[in-house]
Order: sequence, then structure tokens, then C-alpha cells
Amino acid sequence: MPRILIVDDDTTFIRMTRALLEKREYEVITAGEGQEGLEKTRSENPDLILLDVMMPIMDGYTMLQEVRKDEKIKDTPVILCTGKAQKEYVEATQGMGVEAYITKPIESAAFLALVEKLLKK
Repeated sequence: MPRILIVDDDTTFIRMTRALLEKREYEVITAGEGQEGLEKTRSENPDLILLDVMMPIMDGYTMLQEVRKDEKIKDTPVILCTGKAQKEYVEATQGMGVEAYITKPIESAAFLALVEKLLKK
């Protein structure tokens, strides 16, 4: 069963996304901010990370940079999930090794299709 880590400080987003993914029989792990997310990525070795950008303690960009520097987890696929749709936020992820950038609220069918596609790689 594929393991997906959701890193987000929005508990409503986590709850709704967890329910959506668990209906598809994915194992879901959660973290409330980037430092916890980085620790769980290292300890839980998820197959995919759903990562918010704006979070306390460690933001998504910093967590992503740390993941990409760690030889053991650097190839873990990452989808950035954020409410920030402005061009500068999307451009800031160029060259950071992000598989996708999606904005909240997510559209369920397209989101699940993207998750399935990335997990099949």
C-alpha cells in the first residue's frame, strides 16, 4: 500500500485530503509543519509528499530543499499544495524538483489522477 505524507498546518485540509486518499486505500501520514514533515520523511519513507508552502517553524520551500539534499530521501516525489496561485509562487519552485504545483481548494478527480500517476513512476 503506497504511503503518502501530508505536510500542512491546516487541519481541515489534512482531514479532507486524508479521507479522500484513504478511500483509495492509501496509507496517510501527517505532519503539521515542515520540520516535523522532514523528520517523518526520514523516518517513515513515504512514497509521495503533499507539501504546503506557508507554514510555521519551517516552510515548504525550506523543507523541500532539505529533502532534496538528503541522499536517502532526495528522490521522493513532491506535490506542492498551496492557496498561493500567483505567478511568483509558481516560479519560485522552478528547479526545486517539484513534480506538481496545485492550488487549494483541490479538485478531487484531477488530484487523485495526479497522485496515481506519480505513484506509478
